[in-house]
Amino acid sequence: MECGILEKPKQEKKNQDRLSWVDSLKGIAICAIVWVHAGGGSLGNILDPLGKAGAYWVEMFFILAVYLACRSLKSGTVSNSFVWFLHRLWKLTPLYYFMLLLYIVVVPEGANIWLGTSVNRVNIVNTIMHVLYLHSFFPYFVNSVMWVEWYLGVMVIYMAVLPILCKYIRRRKEAVGLVVVFAVSSFLITSLLSLLNPLKDEYIWNGWVYTYSFILHMPSLGAGILLYYLDDLQLKRESSRMLCGISITGYITLSYLSAYGETIRLIRIFKISGFTLVFLFFVLGVQRSNNIVFHNRIWQTIGQNSYGIYLLHFLLIFVCAHFISDEFAVSNLRSSCLWQIIKFLIIMCLCLCFSIIYNKIAGERIYAWGKRKLSQFFA
Repeated sequence: MECGILEKPKQEKKNQDRLSWVDSLKGIAICAIVWVHAGGGSLGNILDPLGKAGAYWVEMFFILAVYLACRSLKSGTVSNSFVWFLHRLWKLTPLYYFMLLLYIVVVPEGANIWLGTSVNRVNIVNTIMHVLYLHSFFPYFVNSVMWVEWYLGVMVIYMAVLPILCKYIRRRKEAVGLVVVFAVSSFLITSLLSLLNPLKDEYIWNGWVYTYSFILHMPSLGAGILLYYLDDLQLKRESSRMLCGISITGYITLSYLSAYGETIRLIRIFKISGFTLVFLFFVLGVQRSNNIVFHNRIWQTIGQNSYGIYLLHFLLIFVCAHFISDEFAVSNLRSSCLWQIIKFLIIMCLCLCFSIIYNKIAGERIYAWGKRKLSQFFA
């Protein structure tokens, strides 16, 4: 299976420094996700919709991951797309397996709300599906162990089909068309699925359809490919700032629209495509503006360690809640907002320290070893 090589009309000029904006955006995204998971959208004030919208920053991860994958496929070092896919898979796997085991040991009941009403703990079939990255296909398994692993199931599917898409999508115009096709297909298929209810637990089906389905997030796959073809787009600083302003305005609007229109089927389906478009504009604005607010060493450091933070943070939230209840902390601090900030900072610092230590001691070495062995085996 040969890799489809992406082609661009203009010669690329890319270096490692250019990737710092990607790390910055990852840093912003993971902070938004941890904030909402830690309770940042439940403070009981007018800003709650903005806090809840932190969950949609996962679309930023999809866009950036696909963009980086396109860069890798275009690098000229890929001769076999299957080996390329295995390298990508191996990069995710060691830490994922470790965290999967840790979650099952520490929290054997898993994310029990997503196990359904007939099961009270993670079983062997569920575990096997997670190990094989097939959990995204099963509504009862998709997000039932770590509260966050659904992203990996969807991402592996996208990485598997990306070389095929790259073979046929070679120009910016075609990439725009792909985004439109994915957005329309996602909307129509999700609309159809939302009318069905084949499961005993209706909320499980609705959770899969409206949140965790790989079909719902297809626009982000297309947006990541399109972002690659927009690399040579020349924007003035004023245009970059305008894109940032438009994206921030759109983000705020969608945040309140999705919060207050959650019961409206059209909004529940459309919001993912809407946030994807907003984040695409935001990426283009930040990428070319070098705005220190969005692009600095703090965001970069957090972004470089975002994978470890993502996998660990929900376990720490669970442990924190076990030892210190929100009610107890708020009653002593006399401020729910202050407790939210303290809890967020503690969880972020612990996750960041873990991720840095893991990457320095084992992560980079394990990935290099596995990549070398895979290349030798399929040589």
